[in-house]
Amino acid sequence: LFRSVSTPSCAIRDGDFKLIEFFEGGEVELYNLVKDPSGKENLAEVMPEKVEMLRKKWRSWQQALNAGLPRENPDCDIDKSHLWGERGYGMR
Repeated sequence: LFRSVSTPSCAIRDGDFKLIEFFEGGEVELYNLVKDPSGKENLAEVMPEKVEMLRKKWRSWQQALNAGLPRENPDCDIDKSHLWGERGYGMR
């Protein structure tokens, strides 16, 4: 899945598996990095127990560190997303 604009997400790896959770919409992707190192086969629908286990593991880690979650930027102008990374735009 190609996303033209960066979407806030988190990722966790546990053994052979990597879970990516996108904060907008709650979509998840699960990959077996040994069998599918390029991440082409999303296993989230066929392995819901693994998804839930990794979600819980990530949330436990996040709570233990008291790490905040991304917040929406009220100044974001999505129409200018093609400029991000160019000419230092958005870089500090």
